[in-house]
Amino acid sequence: MDKRYVELLTFIQGFETYWAYYSQSDGRVYGEHCRYLGKQLANRLRTLAREDPKLLDAVRLGLGEKTDPHEPIARLAQWSGNPELKSPYDTIAHGRFIFFPFFTELKFYILKKLGCDGPEKDILSSEEWHHMENALRWQPHLPNANYLNAFKDLDHTISRLSASDSVIVYGDIRRSQDLMLYTVEGTTFAERLLKFFTTVRSLFEKHLGILDKFTGDGFLGYFNDYLSKSGMKDYIESFLSFTQDCMSFATVHFKEWERYVRKIPEGGFMLALGADLGKISFKDFDGHLICTGDSLVWAERMCSRAGTGEIVVNNLLAHRLSNRSGVRLEETLGKTKTGESFQASFLKFEQK
Repeated sequence: MDKRYVELLTFIQGFETYWAYYSQSDGRVYGEHCRYLGKQLANRLRTLAREDPKLLDAVRLGLGEKTDPHEPIARLAQWSGNPELKSPYDTIAHGRFIFFPFFTELKFYILKKLGCDGPEKDILSSEEWHHMENALRWQPHLPNANYLNAFKDLDHTISRLSASDSVIVYGDIRRSQDLMLYTVEGTTFAERLLKFFTTVRSLFEKHLGILDKFTGDGFLGYFNDYLSKSGMKDYIESFLSFTQDCMSFATVHFKEWERYVRKIPEGGFMLALGADLGKISFKDFDGHLICTGDSLVWAERMCSRAGTGEIVVNNLLAHRLSNRSGVRLEETLGKTKTGESFQASFLKFEQK
């Protein structure tokens, strides 16, 4: 058995495995591994092809007469030596489209060369395709720092998320309808709302939170105990840090926005936050993330009680925050939509 072909097959399989994670994470994980293996793979393909022209014969590989098998190798070699390039092609998706059939045919040829029985050529054998469906579903929600760990066993991750406590955060832009009606230019409204949402998303990412969704004029997200611990953080502290950063940004953002608003209501514009503590059931229904739990309902009720620029937390979370330094809690009363009264607390941060 020719050792050179065995070695080449090993490099192809190794590159495919790392490329699966790299491509589906949009270049966020295993970049160094992919580039190292890509460089080694390109060098070995070129060397062996000089002795075995059939290795890169487009017709024998079943790629078609107009296909140049040397082109993806050249792209791979160029990308491997340039960390500034995100993908060997214009996009990672384009690279995925080229590499999968190319390496599938190469592996089939090598196995035949070695006299080994292998899968039929049209069988999906790349790990990349095995992970694609779950990756596309969960990538927008999970923070980068936990992305790789989650996909080692996604079912286990979802189970642990559901079994662990979470702080649920519900945010709402107060008087958003006035912002929409009285912002002097429609593009300014859209641009500033987009800036608000992208910044909030980046803050969830920064503090290892899970962004569930934007609600049109607000958002819903979580800080999970299991997820935070895997990133060496405390989920309560992550929630507090996120809240401070979010409110600090919102104060400046909406104050600047007022410069473009024809009619400013009393109290101005600002974000209101509500939060609760509890367990959430994370489910995947037909490719859509569904999160359920009574604590989500109570987080929304806390937000309804919060006024412009205020943060209201429910009883369980208030007790967890009562001994934390740098925070102050002030009791308040609220009512549900059916008139049921409840006790909650305003969360305030001590001035440093």
